[in-house]
Amino acid sequence: MVKGERIVAGADPKSYKTYSYSFWNISGRKGRQVIYHKDEPVPEIDAQSFKPIDDSYGKDQQHIFYANIAILTGIDTASFTRLDKSFASDNQHIIYLNSEDSYVLKDAEPSNFEVLQRDYYRSGETVYYLTQYKSAKPITQVDANSFKVT
Repeated sequence: MVKGERIVAGADPKSYKTYSYSFWNISGRKGRQVIYHKDEPVPEIDAQSFKPIDDSYGKDQQHIFYANIAILTGIDTASFTRLDKSFASDNQHIIYLNSEDSYVLKDAEPSNFEVLQRDYYRSGETVYYLTQYKSAKPITQVDANSFKVT
């Protein structure tokens, strides 16, 4: 199939559809469908349970994907929700989203995680700051309960 100037390998032009997030597409008959990200097939995705989260992230029954890479396993994908551009949660974890370098924040809990201002976040007794090197760093010298961003 040809889309614009590109050839989309293996796609069926009759069934090729775009999700509401334009970088994710699906093609094929039910039971034999393939998910595409930016017109590249991602055969690791279970098409029957796939849901796009935004243009870059998607999920199936067992994985969270960044583009065409399964970045997180062991996450409850049914409860997975984006909190903002940098964080997501499931029913047990807070996840720092940094493309393929995403990870679960130890000791952060969904029940008390707060998005503050200017790249600061709080969970229980810990305040986190997003560094220029794109990591969520705990700040140990502050009292989390009285911490305010000014």
